[in-house]
Amino acid sequence: MAKKRKKNIIDTLEKERTILADERTLLSYIRTALSIFIFAIFLIKFFPEFPNIFLLFLAVNGLGVVLLLIGFAQFFFYRRQADEE
Repeated sequence: MAKKRKKNIIDTLEKERTILADERTLLSYIRTALSIFIFAIFLIKFFPEFPNIFLLFLAVNGLGVVLLLIGFAQFFFYRRQADEE
């Protein structure tokens, strides 16, 4: 009886650790995407004289959006996988 209860507690804690790790990973993706967005704004603000700066701005912002989408996709994929177990 005690062994089964201990096993359930270990499984529950293991699942909670996995969920917390997934949340930390999502937050790091969000933080990185925000840094990329800020870098794009920096480019526009401090280098407006370059001829193709707006295209570079769009490319850098696109990279930030893609990174954000990858982070959310990974988070929801692993969350669904953890819920099925």
